[in-house]
Amino acid sequence: MVIVPKKNDKARFFVDYRRLNSIIEKDAYPLPRMEGCLDSLRYAHVITSLVCTEKYEQVPSSKEDQ
Repeated sequence: MVIVPKKNDKARFFVDYRRLNSIIEKDAYPLPRMEGCLDSLRYAHVITSLVCTEKYEQVPSSKEDQ
């Protein structure tokens, strides 16, 4: 971390992450590009489905709402 003077005589806080980036392991499987995912769904008839068996998808509801 370094404080660097700017042209207008104000200070700027600067962090050099090159050393940290050199020791971090890269992802073996990076996230796919969103444009490519959307292009692959261009002619799809069904785009998504809701999985209600997963516990994070189960939302409790009252008897009258069921």
